[in-house]
This record gives sequence, structure tokens and C-alpha cells, in this order.
Amino acid sequence: MLLAIFVALAIVLLALLQSCAPAVEPPTGPLGPNSSYEQGQGQAQKGGESGDDCHSSRGAPIWHFDFNNLNLVVQDTPIWFDSAYGPNIEFTLTYNALGKENTNNSVGSRWSHSYSDYITQPNESNSLVLFAGTGRVDEYQQIGTNYVLNSQSLLSGEATLLPRLSVEDGVIKATYVDGSYKTFTHVESGNYRLSSTVDQSGNALKFAYQDDQLTSVTNALDQSLTFSYNQAKQIVSVKGPTGYQAHFNYNQKGELISLEDMQGYSADITYDEMGIISSITDAKGQTQFIVELGNANSNRVDEYPAPGDPMGMSSRVTAINPLGYKEEFFYNSETGKAWYISPEHYINYVDVNVNNDQPDVPKTVYDYQRFSKGYSRVQQVTRPDGTWTRFEYDQNRNLSKTVYSDGNSVKYRNNSFGKVVEFTDTINNSTIYVYDDRQNLIKAVTPTGEKGFEYSQNNLLIGATNLNGVKTRYKYNDQGQLLQVTTADGNVVDFGYSSGRLDSIVSQGKALASYQYDELGRVTQVIDIHGNATQYRYDRINQLTHVSGEGNRDTEIVYGSCPRLVESETLPGGRTYQYQYNSAKQLVAVIDPMLGVTRLKRDAAGRTTALIDANQNKTEFEYNAVGQLTTKRYADGSALKIDYQQGYINSTTNARGVTKSFHYNENNQLTRVSYGDATPEVSYQYNSLGELVSVSDGQGLTQYSYFSDGKVESIDGPWDNDTIELGFDKLNRLSSLMLDGDNYGEYKYDALGRLKQVSALEQVFELTYDDSPDNVSADLTYPNGIKQVLSFDNIGDLSKLEYRKGVNTIGKFVFGFDVAGKLTQLESNEPLLLERPQTQVTYNSLNQISSWDGDSSAFVYDADGNLVQGLLPGETPFEADYDAENRLTAIRFEKSGTQIEERFEYGHDHFLRVYQRFESNIKTLEKRFVRLGLIELQERDSENNVLANNIWRPDRKGGVAGLLMRQQSQQNIYYMTNHLG
Repeated sequence: MLLAIFVALAIVLLALLQSCAPAVEPPTGPLGPNSSYEQGQGQAQKGGESGDDCHSSRGAPIWHFDFNNLNLVVQDTPIWFDSAYGPNIEFTLTYNALGKENTNNSVGSRWSHSYSDYITQPNESNSLVLFAGTGRVDEYQQIGTNYVLNSQSLLSGEATLLPRLSVEDGVIKATYVDGSYKTFTHVESGNYRLSSTVDQSGNALKFAYQDDQLTSVTNALDQSLTFSYNQAKQIVSVKGPTGYQAHFNYNQKGELISLEDMQGYSADITYDEMGIISSITDAKGQTQFIVELGNANSNRVDEYPAPGDPMGMSSRVTAINPLGYKEEFFYNSETGKAWYISPEHYINYVDVNVNNDQPDVPKTVYDYQRFSKGYSRVQQVTRPDGTWTRFEYDQNRNLSKTVYSDGNSVKYRNNSFGKVVEFTDTINNSTIYVYDDRQNLIKAVTPTGEKGFEYSQNNLLIGATNLNGVKTRYKYNDQGQLLQVTTADGNVVDFGYSSGRLDSIVSQGKALASYQYDELGRVTQVIDIHGNATQYRYDRINQLTHVSGEGNRDTEIVYGSCPRLVESETLPGGRTYQYQYNSAKQLVAVIDPMLGVTRLKRDAAGRTTALIDANQNKTEFEYNAVGQLTTKRYADGSALKIDYQQGYINSTTNARGVTKSFHYNENNQLTRVSYGDATPEVSYQYNSLGELVSVSDGQGLTQYSYFSDGKVESIDGPWDNDTIELGFDKLNRLSSLMLDGDNYGEYKYDALGRLKQVSALEQVFELTYDDSPDNVSADLTYPNGIKQVLSFDNIGDLSKLEYRKGVNTIGKFVFGFDVAGKLTQLESNEPLLLERPQTQVTYNSLNQISSWDGDSSAFVYDADGNLVQGLLPGETPFEADYDAENRLTAIRFEKSGTQIEERFEYGHDHFLRVYQRFESNIKTLEKRFVRLGLIELQERDSENNVLANNIWRPDRKGGVAGLLMRQQSQQNIYYMTNHLG
């Protein structure tokens, strides 16, 4: 109901209450675009936590193989602290198998940490060498008073992310284009060590040393990490500002052999005789690595080497997960290519004829483009199904073109910093990007218009203008925190802070939300606009463990022996769900509150191959070589089949054997869907921007037009006089709805984004809200004077629904809910539905009704699970037909001795368009429906005459509760509904 508020709150809470999102791994850069030295830098560090917290290194080691440089990389963040403003404190360790062996390293050989950056100046050289905490090394050449990187050594886009160096009074300043910087101070060893990290607003991390050892890192709020060392000058513990600690152990060789994070999660690490990581073991199991590195001084090996044999100039990493499944990363020096073989395709080496090198073993192959000085870029990735993606680069080695095996391509033009200044999509539409001298995007010129952006001197966004010319303004405090947003309609939202933390959001004099925090800066309480409070608790690594809402509605979350593995979740009312995992941390079972168990079986790649429900009914899944679902097989053996071509779905065949075929144009836009039965085919056409402009289906032609920002402007349906026109306000909310030139809705909203007025067909509906905590309510006044009043109790539950006419109450419902949110009380002056008599029912392996009061033939299903024979209310038998989309097309039954058939026709959007009724084979009724998605705007007869008009609330997507008025036979009809609509 409070759409604008919740959007604003969502932005804040997503930052404060971290959640998990599906992982998307870039094919050629597993650490993503910010995996180089710039991590932990300026604004980037403020988002130091992974955008995908489910797969972050916070709390446990994670690993990947980087095909850009054929390197095994391990990362772990055992302790961190999110600052209220300025750079976060985040102690991250990074291991690089290709790193130099250095037993004197403070965190072990080949390991580095996020604050171990330093700079050296080689003897008799004008260059500076920057050693980053991620293990990256860059050499800077002196040009004038600055030191800059040779662009030939950079990956795509890195010029924007890496600093320029300058030297003044013995201090090196590494300045980024966004205005943030790091400083390095000269020490006796001749090196320059990290002394501060400063963001765009001047907020700094400061580093203190003693005896050339880092002793503390302090943020802008004077909160610190402190470091303790052993006699070998290795870090053995790191302590946070609240006393939480991380611990580290080393062997006699100085190798890091165990880590324990601030929650107590631990991991043990072993190494081979070359000092390369050979295993990582946590509470769930062990991941092993067999790293076989080539020797640049040796000869190439023609044959694929057996395990343990000399590699020549080739390299191989074999990873074995805790379940024993193997995957391989191999670089072949003979061909100059690399490959990846996933666990389900891995072949154990037997001899020269049985191994992973054989051509019939599915693999992902990486080709490289070679440059001078040993630098290379991934040039092509070829997947096991033969589809491929090829990459081309400009003279500065920035990505300039991506070509796909389906014949399509996209193009990039880059500036000297590696920023994209022009992007051309697969249908040859270009967007131009313009940057200021600090590489902030200030203009985007699209084929349909311009977007603009303005920045402060600190590079903070202070204005944004969309394609419609509408501007939003932003203000910040001295610490760079958002202070005020002025929306396009002039509404002002203020953000208040206390001790550096956001404590309130206010608009139009109303507190939309207020926040409280614990000593680690985590949200412990949120109070909403109505005064309802929700409390939160966490464990030491910020995992949410308890949510307490009003009315004792508590949720408890228990984690297992590894981070982010939820072991159980107890919902309000004591309903507990339990979760079980295998040693590879994959979910394998869910136990519901009734102790029913749903099990998941997985293949070597971790994909679900079977789902076994609580009744032991199994659904199976099969995949092709690239992991696309090809078969879904049900418990009775019936199956859905999917076929692919060039990675796109070519056809599906349902369990009844009906095929649905997909046809594409040269741009791989869907142009036609055809069927193997009588289901009408659907055809699609597009404009030069790739927008859908027309669809031809069984009802005829539907045409679409668009505003410059891509929102739909009009829909001209298959019948005469059925054009729908849409309008939007400055905040992109629906503001008007026209049908055939008539007003079916003009919408106005209050300052908090709530619907306050609907005007349609010369009728006006008014909505008002009372936000006072003791009297929260929402009123809807109809044109005839009837008022609907929704009242909420002091914990936010709906307590009463009334309809009033003047001083008289003409309809009333009183509700009560338990702590689980289940309805426990319902009082009404309206007749209530009686419970139907109990029926004895049994179910088959597909959870379909197999007998009804002992009758095993009452309900019959087809192979796709559609009910083709059953009972209507009153025990009336019926038969039904379905099309290839499993949509009901006909139902036949007998009523009062008359044979009745009802037929249904659908549009391309799968919504009902035509209804027909036949009695004794004679058509007695036809209705056509003009729709906007879920909502039905108009009913017509077979001659296209209007039978009824419907007016809807735009904030409720369908349902009788969203129906404001039905106009039929020159009468306006208003509906009273219960809480369910």
C-alpha cells in the first residue's frame, strides 16, 4: 500500500539487512570486474561485502580458477566491520598459486592480505612497482611528475579502476579517477608502505605500524582492527572493535595451515611439496587440489600427460570436491588452448586412449589472443554443445566486440580509460556514453533520447534526468551519506543520522521509518510509519538469527557448521523447517513442520536430478552437456522433453506427445510459435529497437506502441474499437487508462505514493489514510456515498472491514489472527459459507485424486496432469479438453437434462479472450473480453457490442477486491467483499 515508502525502505534495508542472490559467474573472470587492485578502494570498499553474500568469502574460504592467467585463487575474509561511513574495515586474505614463494610473508607464503599493499622502486629505475593485497603486481613508468601504467598490461576496463601515482615529500599518492586515493609512506627498507585509504568525501582508513609490522587499521569513526604476531612475525590473531577475533596458525615452513573466523568457523589447509595448496577442509568436508604446473624452460609435451608425469610447458589443476567428484582445468602448451571439464564429464586417466583429452569428452575450451610481453586475453569460449562466444579487442586491449555462434554480435568503443563510449547491440542500435574528466557518466544518448547525470566535487551523484526529461535530485552530508532525495514530483525525503548511522527517513513531516543498531552497526530495530517495531538479532558474522515482529511473531534461524547454511527456520507459531546438506554444501532434504521430508538428488555438477516429495513420489530431471534441462519425468513415467539449437529452445514435447516449436529470425528474436495440434500458432514482429510491435494469434492482430523510455503507450487489440492507451506520471506510476478514447482511469497519488483518487467513466473514488499508530485505517469512498473502511490493530493485522452509508453500517467483518497469521476469528453480519461435508479422498503417485468417496473413475487426468473428467459442484460429472499450452478449451456437462458445452479461446498472453456457451449444440452465448493483463476492462458480445465495463484499482492486480465498479445496462454496480476479496 505504501509503494513509494517501501521502495525507499527496500533500498536502505537491502544494504543493512544483507540477503542472498543467485550466483552468476562471468565465464572469463571468475572474480568479476572488480577483482584487481581496486578492491577495498574508495567507494569500492564501501561495498566491500560481496554483492552475492551467499558466495562471498566472508566467513569461509572460497576458490576459483582464473582462465585469464591460469591461476588457482583462494580468498577468505575471516573478520570485517562495516563502517557507518567511509571505507569499511575488511581483512581479506588472497592466495595465488602463481604467486612468489615467500616464507617471510606475514600471512604465509603465496598469501597476501587486503592491507599488505606496498610500493617499491627498483634500483636505477624510473619505475615504481605496486604490490597489491590481492596479489596483483603492476609496474608504473614515470611520465612527467606522475607514474602511469602501460595500457598494454591491462585487462579490459582496468584503466578506470587503477590509480595514477605521484610522489611528494617522500609520500606516494595513488589517486583514482573518482577522487579517492591511497597514500604510501617511505620506510627504512626502501619500500613505501600503505598509510591511509581515503574515499571521495575524505573519510579515511589509517594504518599504524610498529617494528615494520601492521598493528592496527582504524576507520573514520575511530574503530579499529588490531593485529597480533608470533615470533616469526606472522599474524596469529586479528581483533575487532567489539572483541571478536580471527585466528591463524602456521607450520614450521611458515605456511598458513588454519583459519578461524570471528564466528568460530574454521578451515584447515595443506600444501604439496612445492608449497601449493593441496586441500581445504572445513566442518562439512575436504576439497582437494592437485596442481601440476608447467616449466617455461622445458619442452612441450605432445601427449596429454598422465597424473604425476612431467607437464612440459602445460599446466593442470584437478579439484576434487568433498563428494569425491573431480573437475579439471588444463592448459595445453602444444595448442595454446585451455579447457575446463566439469565433474559429470570427468574421465579418470587409464591410458593414452582413455582420458580427458579424448574428443568425445565434453569440455569448455578457451582460446587466447597473444600479445607482447606474455600478456594474453581469452579470445573464444567454446562450450560442450559446440556453441561459442568470441571476443575481440581494440589497440588498448579493451573488449571491442563479442561475437556469438548464432551469428549475432555486439560492439564496444572505448576511451583511453577503458570506459565504453559507444555500445552497439545485436540489432545495430547504438548508445553513446559521455564522461567527465573524472570518468563519471554524465550523459547516455540512446536511440530514443538522452539521460543525464550530475555529480558533486566529491563525485557523488546529485542529479539524474531520465529519458522523459524528469529530474531527481540528491543531497549528502559531509561524510558522503545520502541526506535528501527530491523526487521528480517535488516530494522531499529526508534521511537523518545519529552516530553516523541512518536513524530516520522522513517525508511530508511523517516518519516513514526509524532504525536502531547494535555495536557492530547492524540494524536491531525498525519502526514503521504506524509505529510497529520489528527487531533483529545476528551472529558474529552478520547472519540474521532472529526476527521479532509485533504480536510475538518471532522467526528463529539456526545455521549449521558452515556459514550461510541454514539448518532450521522456525516461523511464527512454532512451525519449523529443517534443512539438510551434503558435504559439498548442497541442499539435499527439507523437513516440513509436519515432519514430511522432501529430498533432492543431485548429479556430479550439483544439479537436481530427482525431487522426491513427502509421499515418496519422484520427479526426475535430465540435462544436456551444457546443463540445460532436457527432460522432466514424472512419477508415472510421463515426461516433458525440451530440445535446443544454438542454445535456444527449439521445441518442447509435452507428456501427451504434442510438440511446441519455436522459430527465430536472424537476430534470434522469437517470431513464431507453432504447435503439433489444433492450438493456433502465434507470430511476433519487432521494430528497429527490438520492441514487440505486433502479435498475431487465434483472435487476430494485436499491436503495441511505446514511449521513449520503453513503457507501453498503447495496445490495439484484435477487435474494432479496443485500443488501450496508458499514461504515466513523473514517477513512472500509471496515471491514466483509456479504452477506445473513454476514460477508464485517471489516478492520483499522495506524497507517500499511495493511491488517493480514481476518476473513471464520470465517477470519482476517493481514498484516504490514517497513519496514527492508535487508529491505522484506510478508507475508500464510492461515488454513491458508500465508504469502505479497513481498520488495523496495534500489531498491523487487519481487524475490521466495514461498509458504511452515512451513519449506518451496511456490512461488517471482524477478524482475529493467531501468531502464525492464521485467521482464528471471523464475525460478520453477512451470511458465511458453511463447511462442505467431509469426503473420503485418495491420491496417486502424482498427487492426483485417484478415488472420490470410493469412486475410482470420478476424476481422470491426461498425461500432462490436466483434469479431463471430474465433478462440478452438486456432483455433476464433466469432461474437458485442453490445448498444447494445457489451457482449458472446452468443458461438457449435463444440466436439467440439457447437454451444455462451454468453450474458451485465449490470446497470445494466455488470458481468456472469448467464452462461448452451447446448449444441445446450439450457441446461446458468446462473450469477448478486452483485457489489460490480469484485469478485464470490458465485456462484449459476438457482434462486438459492449455488454459491461469494469473499473479497477491500479494498486491491486485483479480480484474482486480490486474491482471498483461494474457498469452494465446503464447501471453502476459496486461490490462489497470480505477480507479475501
